[in-house]
Amino acid sequence: MPLRCLMAGIGPPHRFRTIRLRIYFKRLEHGRERALARPCWFWMNAQQGELPRLPPLDARIPQWPPQSLVDRKCPLCGRNNPHVLSRPDGLPVAYCLQCNLWYVSRAPDENTLIDWYRGYWRTFRPYELTARTAAALRRTALEDAKGDLRFKRLGALSTLQGSRFLDVGCGIGVDLVKADALGAKVTGVDIAPEACAFVSRHLGFKTNLGNLEDAQLPSDSMDVIMMADLVEHPLGLRRLLDESLRILAPRGLLVFWTPNGGAAGTSCETAKEWVGFRVDLEHMQYLTADSVVLLAGQYSCTVEHLESLDTPKLDDIDRPQVCKRAQGTTLRGSLSRIPGVRRIRNAAFSFIEKSEVKVTERDGNFRLFSILRKKGSA
Repeated sequence: MPLRCLMAGIGPPHRFRTIRLRIYFKRLEHGRERALARPCWFWMNAQQGELPRLPPLDARIPQWPPQSLVDRKCPLCGRNNPHVLSRPDGLPVAYCLQCNLWYVSRAPDENTLIDWYRGYWRTFRPYELTARTAAALRRTALEDAKGDLRFKRLGALSTLQGSRFLDVGCGIGVDLVKADALGAKVTGVDIAPEACAFVSRHLGFKTNLGNLEDAQLPSDSMDVIMMADLVEHPLGLRRLLDESLRILAPRGLLVFWTPNGGAAGTSCETAKEWVGFRVDLEHMQYLTADSVVLLAGQYSCTVEHLESLDTPKLDDIDRPQVCKRAQGTTLRGSLSRIPGVRRIRNAAFSFIEKSEVKVTERDGNFRLFSILRKKGSA
């Protein structure tokens, strides 16, 4: 069964969706047994000499200190797997057949990564962290939340009004503002000091500096845990998942929004064609739909939603990054608040869209969107 959208929440009755899930699990297990039974081409590839190195695409290529690099096993099962190819930053990537997971198999150590993330929002992904940016985020928060398919799907599965919402890797608080606008009680965690300072000072939300374990949040204390563009980053993926499931309340929801490693296929030839290995080179692993289903089983969670979607955002990615501003802080954003200007702009956009092929967020398969529900009684 092709995994375009395993459970979109729209379609046949629940009992038929359950049957489809069971069929998918059986096919997944059968496919894994066949993969493990046949000779692994990765070993042959590793013995042929130098790894194929992907050409650069993202202008932001980290310069990892050679002395900080350490060999790395599969972050889910702990198995050693051979290197398959090399990213533009020189780090090798391996594939674990047991977990259906692509991961960086020689990576900077944890201290190097922590140091690297300090100043992330000022140097690597520069953003204007001012009160004006915070005001712009708040001004469009409710409208943005209603148009965000992640929040629409969450709203269909549970009410956000009054729920305890934790955003791990909250960054500058974009999702915190949306959840707050929908009535949630929000808390953020981020490893970047400047991001936490901005969210606390200008948005007024509680934040915890460091990783999730450093926050020492009580067990069963959150109803929704959002991990948007997060699970691909940490070296200790298991520690992150263990801690998040401890904090999540029974029947709570865990949301993944991450690059879809499944789009890279399972061979060196298909992997070389996937753009995900050439951009955002701070990523340390790439989940697939199969690995999400595997994790759901290991953590006794039910899969409420699992979908591949979206296309990569490559505009100006080959150029040095400039400081970004939230929508509404620019002259164009300020003009759009003048009565009548927004109506004229929307009419113009509507006319243009009618003459173009419209690309929606649900097109493509670059990202993986998953919602897991923790079992238990609420």
